[in-house]
Amino acid sequence: MGVVSTKLVAAGGVAVAGCVVAAKKFLDARPDPKAAEFRASLAGMDSLKGLSELSLEREEGRAGRVAGVWKEYIKADGRKWYYNTESGKMQWAVPEEFSKLDEVAAAAAEANAARSA
Repeated sequence: MGVVSTKLVAAGGVAVAGCVVAAKKFLDARPDPKAAEFRASLAGMDSLKGLSELSLEREEGRAGRVAGVWKEYIKADGRKWYYNTESGKMQWAVPEEFSKLDEVAAAAAEANAARSA
């Protein structure tokens, strides 16, 4: 009798382990509600122009700058990308408008530092 009960206990343990693995697979396969919401918003867009309506800077907690027709967006990892609101073009390269904006800001900071020194 002892051998039979040991086999039953072992079989029960295997069955429980199998249920745990199946439950984990099921839970891992559940869709993320945020991902589903984002997919739905993308599905409603006719073109990439709809990206301008998405508030990427708010989702990631960092407001991007605007220079002319260009908007700057900052990803969660700190990388910046740029969107042209007129043409719908998206790019990683810094547009000339932002380069000029940065030059003016650097010159102003230098002038302020010279005045306070």
